[in-house]
Amino acid sequence: FNNLPKNETHKSLGFSMVFIIMPHMINIVEKFINLPYTLIPPFIEERFFETTNIKRSRKILISPKFKIIDYDIVIRLLNDMLSKHNLKKGVFSRSNKWELVQMTGLKHADIRKLMYSSEIFISLNTFEALNTSVVEAMAAGNFIFTYEGFGPKDYLRNNINAFVFPNNQPYELLLALEAFILDFD
Repeated sequence: FNNLPKNETHKSLGFSMVFIIMPHMINIVEKFINLPYTLIPPFIEERFFETTNIKRSRKILISPKFKIIDYDIVIRLLNDMLSKHNLKKGVFSRSNKWELVQMTGLKHADIRKLMYSSEIFISLNTFEALNTSVVEAMAAGNFIFTYEGFGPKDYLRNNINAFVFPNNQPYELLLALEAFILDFD
């Protein structure tokens, strides 16, 4: 804000709008820049968006950024739930079977492909102020199941653009996910 040439403003330099990433910047923009603002999704690279048609499969992605006890609980119970679900539905072909994919050791380009070919994304992150993997999964069209964390409260709306659960409530998340999968079929 202080690096503008003397007697210049953002408006006089030709700016008509300010793009902001973090909602808490709204007050700063309004107070110091005096321009309309547009809130944009955080840190989504243009190349992340897929322009070709990708066939989605019944994949559930889970992001293990922080291996908390909830992660182990969810993995174990989700694997059990999916096994029972796939057997009950008589699903033996790979194309109709729900599959759990742990996103470990992958490059960003591989994660992008996985997100675009998957239906569901789970994040159990409670630590990060801005969980970009959730935003990227949203951009890829995944159904989001996540803890409320800290930063996501600013852009996630429960039952509107994501399914949001209180931190460290894996059973509540899994019950909702099971109902979603049953309804999905």
